[in-house]
Amino acid sequence: AAYAANPSAVQDMFVRGGSFSPSSGTYAGTVSLNYAGNTTAPGTYAVVVNQSATEATSNGNVLASGTVSTGETLTVQQGTSNVSYTTTGGQSLTSIASALNSEFASSGLGLSAQVIKSGQQLQVTADAYGSASGFQIQTSNGAAGTTGLTGGVSGSFVNFSGLDVQGTINGVTASGNGQFLTAPVTDPTLAGMQLQVTATGISSATNVGSFTYSPGIAQTAATVAYNYGAPGTGFVADAINGLQTQSNDLNPQISFYQQLATQEQTMLENQFNQMEQTLANLKSQSSYMSSALGGLAAQGI
Repeated sequence: AAYAANPSAVQDMFVRGGSFSPSSGTYAGTVSLNYAGNTTAPGTYAVVVNQSATEATSNGNVLASGTVSTGETLTVQQGTSNVSYTTTGGQSLTSIASALNSEFASSGLGLSAQVIKSGQQLQVTADAYGSASGFQIQTSNGAAGTTGLTGGVSGSFVNFSGLDVQGTINGVTASGNGQFLTAPVTDPTLAGMQLQVTATGISSATNVGSFTYSPGIAQTAATVAYNYGAPGTGFVADAINGLQTQSNDLNPQISFYQQLATQEQTMLENQFNQMEQTLANLKSQSSYMSSALGGLAAQGI
């Protein structure tokens, strides 16, 4: 009945997730959970963004005609892959963007070209956010009337890079990778929580809101299992360590009792040897007396 009434609410009971309460309507829907560790504690955590993530972007010349007046050879490189394309005088920026996109797709570059400002400017952007998605462009002709993607520099590569998001979660400085903020795994509360932050235009410390984390039934069960079986820190490991400590504490006692047993054995062996010697002496005296009595009897005494 509960599922029929509200399927998503029932689902949320089982899976880890949460909800974001923005500090203003501007940031609504800009923070979501990407990962939580086995020991991430449920709770509500403030999210402060110091720098929004950006895409690496190259903006070309603004050409009122929407066409280039002279040609150039563009070489675009990302990672170990690169493409080259030669434009011609009178070619439209729209045509150039279409051709570049075809080259990017065939070579597996995570880039896209588009025309902005009512068809008057060519733009190349990385598909992903952050510093790792940067790219380089080189042109054979950086003069006016060309695409201008290198800002007028010709004959050498010009680098374009994006920014990684920067900020804090629950007051703890998190590392940024693209749009993802990751808390330290060593933090006892957050334990590596990772949030995706899509808020844009932020360049100084801004409280974008708070995220409420809920582990759900499945994650709670997984956390219990983790707490029992975690190597070195789980309940089972603690029990093993406790038994090992008890065993180590017994070793000196065992050694002490072994020493006592050895001493007792030595003492008993000495007493046994003394007893045997006494019996031998008594046996010798008995033989002597028997011989003496026999002699007296022979003499009729």
